[in-house]
Amino acid sequence: MPSEDPAEFTRMNRVQWVRNKLDPHVMKSPRYALMATITAFSTCGALLSPMMGIALAQAPGQALEDQEILTRGPVHEAFATSINFEPQAGILIDTQPPEPIDELPPEQQLEGDNVTWISGYWAWDEDQDDFLWISGVWRNIPPDREWVPGYWTETENQYQWVSGYWEDLSVTEVSYLPAPPKTLEVGPNVKSPSSNHSWIPGQWAWSESNYRWSPGYWEPLRENWTYVPSYYNWTPRGYIHVNGYWDYAVARRGVIFAPVHFRGNQYRQPGFSYSPVTVISLALLTNHLFVRPSYGHYYYGDYYEPRYRTSGFFAYYSYSSVHRGYDPIYAHQRWDHRDDRNWERSRRDDFDYFRDNRDARPPRTWAALRELPNGGRGFKGRDSEYMVASSISQFAQVEQDGKRFRKLEQPQREPKAQPQRQVQPQRQVQPERKGQPERDKKEKEAK
Repeated sequence: MPSEDPAEFTRMNRVQWVRNKLDPHVMKSPRYALMATITAFSTCGALLSPMMGIALAQAPGQALEDQEILTRGPVHEAFATSINFEPQAGILIDTQPPEPIDELPPEQQLEGDNVTWISGYWAWDEDQDDFLWISGVWRNIPPDREWVPGYWTETENQYQWVSGYWEDLSVTEVSYLPAPPKTLEVGPNVKSPSSNHSWIPGQWAWSESNYRWSPGYWEPLRENWTYVPSYYNWTPRGYIHVNGYWDYAVARRGVIFAPVHFRGNQYRQPGFSYSPVTVISLALLTNHLFVRPSYGHYYYGDYYEPRYRTSGFFAYYSYSSVHRGYDPIYAHQRWDHRDDRNWERSRRDDFDYFRDNRDARPPRTWAALRELPNGGRGFKGRDSEYMVASSISQFAQVEQDGKRFRKLEQPQREPKAQPQRQVQPQRQVQPERKGQPERDKKEKEAK
């Protein structure tokens, strides 16, 4: 272990020190499981310089032109989850996913007793015909939940994505269930008790040896909170039931960072590390938000061209209306604007405007965003509509929605690492009784 004397603690020593401390039990998996370490930092070194996205330990003189910072793409699964009434298997691709990047958090840490860093993962992008790195997030953890990271698994010479999910901490048993029947959900069948209520869709509930339909109901929503209904998460061994829970409203969930497309192979070099520091605006994210159920992700940014609709992208305001699923973000926003009769119509009008006016859409890359001229452009004359991203160094200077940041200090004691739980493809399909929580068992196995 390097010296913890700040005077002797060089930048590269800090990088190696943090990497060793965060991943003491992580092992490489032939199935390319995403070993996304979930770490709550109490004190940690000032690791990075405030660039838009910085690769550490790169070759001398090597520029960052191989890294394209994007201002559109998938939303990290740990940040937001949409509900598909007909849960689908993950996408299949022919290209082998790279090993996960050694990703370090930015030097500006989001303050909060319940805030943790959740690492990123690789996602397949058809437009690039390549993988994107979905950058990690600062996340305000939903009460009594624990993040189970997604992973890529190999199957019949192809590779398939298995989505992550927020598991209830009280769960001491993991059951892999058969596929639920086709949904019977068609929307409300009784009048809402008040404007303060929102419809929670019905679902099939497993009972001993078969499924029984549990009808939907009206639920009063809460200020600053979003309700995520129960749903089923597909895995290679069966379907996992995730019971409903309350999550923070989008503005209070944390900070998401821009995805990256690596054009070269520098991320495969020994000692390569990456830290995301381009923040995506949450205020504008929901103005350009899409749901893609076949990929199990939200997407944000410019996906307005008709070909994206053909590829399974739904404008988030329309996803629930076609009875294919439930969008917790839209449901909360609609509830939040329940006294505005024109709010839903304005969502449709805005979408139509962006669809028909290419120049009004937000840029697709950080480079294009920075090259925009001042004034004269933007959504209906508002140039602020373009500003979907900013550097973390700028973002952290002004308190927004109660968010405050502090710089990670020089490490004077070990960071507190939380054990992670993972969906393992080796588990049995049948429910397995355990004498202790699954997270304790996995921690012992890792050791």
